[in-house]
Amino acid sequence: ACRFTAYRSVQIFHIWQDVFKGFEGRIVRLLPAQAANIQVATKLLEFKETWKNVDALAIAPYLSFLVTKKGRGSSLSEEQVQTWTPEEALDYLAITALPKTEKQIRKHKALADKYALPLIAYEGGQHMVGIRTAARNKKIIQLFHKTNAYERMGKIYSRYLDIWKKEGGGLFCHFSSVSQWKKWGCWGLMQYSDDNPVKSPKFMAVMAWASDCGQTVNVPLAEEKKKNMVP
Repeated sequence: ACRFTAYRSVQIFHIWQDVFKGFEGRIVRLLPAQAANIQVATKLLEFKETWKNVDALAIAPYLSFLVTKKGRGSSLSEEQVQTWTPEEALDYLAITALPKTEKQIRKHKALADKYALPLIAYEGGQHMVGIRTAARNKKIIQLFHKTNAYERMGKIYSRYLDIWKKEGGGLFCHFSSVSQWKKWGCWGLMQYSDDNPVKSPKFMAVMAWASDCGQTVNVPLAEEKKKNMVP
């Protein structure tokens, strides 16, 4: 699968280059990899020297929080998490998920540097998701919703984005700006476009970070930057 992805990606890159001949500067050739597995990116770049036809390596460095019935592998158990408070869930994100994601980013940045490529995030954000029975567990769904609305979530987001920048990451595309939180996840920074942004910790943290990166945002940020210094 990795080799075919590399092979087909180069084919598609060539098609775009032919169509935009003379305007190649408008094209950025991205090679997508999996943040949780550095071997995927390695195989993609090395297969038939695919790296020579790529402008950037892209990953999705989510803050993993997967819940399954028995909690096998890297997931948490449904029985355990359904008794947690938002603070306990946030502790897991800060103490376990953040350092894990930081290591993943660092490994991929080193690999990207090896081939003189920038590292970007094609998706990212919190990844609090229940799988199978856990996705229908009302206690876990309520926990996810409360945790994503918690003020401390904004602090964790600020730390998360600062880690991305510190480790040398470039463009970061948060998965969803506005979308309703349901049993399949709380992906939106806000749930509705007319939500009060000041009451949306994730939104405010991302806007503060974007402002620090030089983007123009139209929300009050001074107090938010002070609050989000420590997760």
